[in-house]
Amino acid sequence: MEEWEVKMDEEAKLNLLKQKKYSDLDDYIEHSGNSLNYLLPLFHFGHFNRDDSLDLMLTGNFGGEAVRSMIYIEDGGEFTKICSVGNIDRLEYGKYDIPRIISHYPPCCADIIHTIGVISPRSNTSYGSEIRYYYNHGTEIPDAREVIGEIRVLNPDYYLRTSPTIDNMDRGSFEPVGNIAHTFHAGDEGTAYESQKDSEGRTWYFVVMKNPEPPDNVHFPEEGSLYLGWISGRYLEVR
Repeated sequence: MEEWEVKMDEEAKLNLLKQKKYSDLDDYIEHSGNSLNYLLPLFHFGHFNRDDSLDLMLTGNFGGEAVRSMIYIEDGGEFTKICSVGNIDRLEYGKYDIPRIISHYPPCCADIIHTIGVISPRSNTSYGSEIRYYYNHGTEIPDAREVIGEIRVLNPDYYLRTSPTIDNMDRGSFEPVGNIAHTFHAGDEGTAYESQKDSEGRTWYFVVMKNPEPPDNVHFPEEGSLYLGWISGRYLEVR
């Protein structure tokens, strides 16, 4: 966020807010149960769309929810919201004035499912739909960008795991079994982004998989979800 933000004190922030109109911001302030002055540390101003005017990012907890980030672009004296995402991890600028945003949604309460949100611009002033990737708490996520290939599961009841090793220990009824995240079946498909071998010479792939079977006692996202994790290459077709 530092790459676009203009640092300023709280008095300067208040002066800017008094000069501008903003869409639906009052609703969020009211929902938080706090005053505008209390929330000022959550307001960040800068050149988000790389022009000369100061845009606004409001990021923090609102009413007990997980961290959210809302982006407002200044246009003709008004702040207009263009997107609402999770806690921003990375901004990637490309051909458009506004960046691709990678954000994180932590699990709520006793849930163990994390979410990575990726939202890409479709113009200089608007975003397309957010793509969400889910993973279990404790999943080892490598910094992998290159696609190895498309994969297809060949064996029934094949496990996606949180790390590139086999752990089937049962730690109790309210805990996942070992490092098993989800179950897949023959014919299920995904994309592999990294591979490595364990101490026994078994090849593992870090993958994005579709439509895993939900385990017991875990809140599960909608059908068609994309899941991150590690899967053994023993019964995989890689193409």
